[in-house]
Amino acid sequence: MTIPITYTPMTGPLLLWRCLHGGPLSLENVDGPPPDPRMPWEALRARNLLLLEKLTRTYGACAMLAWEGDLAVGMLRFYPKAVATLPVMGGLCLQQAYPAGSSEVLATYEFAPLEAPAYVDLPIIYAFTGQAGARFWERLGYRVVEGGVEPAFQGEPQVELAAFLGTLRREAEEPGIDSEGVTRRYTMRLELGRGEHWTS
Repeated sequence: MTIPITYTPMTGPLLLWRCLHGGPLSLENVDGPPPDPRMPWEALRARNLLLLEKLTRTYGACAMLAWEGDLAVGMLRFYPKAVATLPVMGGLCLQQAYPAGSSEVLATYEFAPLEAPAYVDLPIIYAFTGQAGARFWERLGYRVVEGGVEPAFQGEPQVELAAFLGTLRREAEEPGIDSEGVTRRYTMRLELGRGEHWTS
């Protein structure tokens, strides 16, 4: 009987702190005898798990896993640019100490979270600005971390902007959004690391 291959983000509980060169890995064997005894596996495990846990808390996942039952048989990493371009980043393999791996200090970095600007959820915002409303981002797991008046709406607006603002306020009447609320600009932040773990 053929076991189907499934694919999930690497959100846990299995975080592959080492590669699949020695064959498929699972929760039962990932910490077993290493394929290359010359490498400092205990030190690499301690550093890499700290790094992967931090990346997962910040971004939700940093790899895709291919599963055959309970065995991880394939992996594709996608470290964020904020991590890959750090001065201490080694280049080819972030998880190894040689030949060009990252230094120990990499795991101590605080990585920037994923954020997006958002406005009120009104048709004219989507149609004319290409931006999304706050409720759109909330459905994707983002939450509001900051809010304020959109700089373009501060002061006396120009004619075209005044007309745009007028349309915003008219559209806001039906859902009951106050006239000041339509001028708000929000910062939305994603914290997927607090979500559910995927299993195979």
